[in-house]
Amino acid sequence: MNSITLPDKPQAPVAAGLDVFPKRRLVIQYAGALADTAKTLGFGVVAALVAVFTLWLAVPDIARDASMSRVGKSVVEETAGIDGKCTRSKWILVSCDARITYRPDPDSPREATVEQSFSFMGTKYNTTVSVLRSTVYPERVTTTLAIENLGSRIFTTLLTFLMFGVLSIYCFRMAWLGSQRRWLEGKAMVMTPILVSITGIDGHNNVKFTATIDGHEVKASNQLREGDTPMYVGNKGLALAVALPDSPHLILLDHDLTALAFTDLERTQLRAALS
Repeated sequence: MNSITLPDKPQAPVAAGLDVFPKRRLVIQYAGALADTAKTLGFGVVAALVAVFTLWLAVPDIARDASMSRVGKSVVEETAGIDGKCTRSKWILVSCDARITYRPDPDSPREATVEQSFSFMGTKYNTTVSVLRSTVYPERVTTTLAIENLGSRIFTTLLTFLMFGVLSIYCFRMAWLGSQRRWLEGKAMVMTPILVSITGIDGHNNVKFTATIDGHEVKASNQLREGDTPMYVGNKGLALAVALPDSPHLILLDHDLTALAFTDLERTQLRAALS
């Protein structure tokens, strides 16, 4: 068991009151899971799919246009036609769609139409657009607008991928921690009572708190059930929690002391000792 340092040097009677905490094995009835594990996992999967889809959608076009952006790798295709528009959202995100009509084989009259869509961050862009044809692969075409904003397109794609990638990792982590806490429920073990410092409570009754373990400050968070409040000790800066053997999780106890399977006598004795 890690050594526990009581925060903010509570008064001796309060610290001594922890001695009445049951030394027997207690069943965990509620472990303070942070969120609905299935829903959080679902959000993580959706975010991961969006991140992958962003790369799948943008990278081929970016790679093609990057090869055509080098000097001598493309020429203006005078016979091609273009129809499209760009719209701005959030002041800096520009989304463009274009339909290019051209002859894949310059020596054949057969025409084809390709659609081009891309987004980039910028405050302004060139509204005069021409069609470019690859000098290496004549069947490939793009627009001058796409080439001129190639760097911003790469940045926007990477930023979108990182945003949804980080969100998916966060959701997976929360789902994993939630499943670990739910796995603890129903288990019986001997626990160590500790006093923790409450640092915040949000609108979803998610309580953030800190404790000092082995000389290091540990930050933790439990979501109490609807209507529950922490088991405050003395002033409202301190509350009662328990540390589990061989586990990094701390469980914050609720005011009614129902998170653990105390007997009515144990609840009465604990409240009297910590009041």
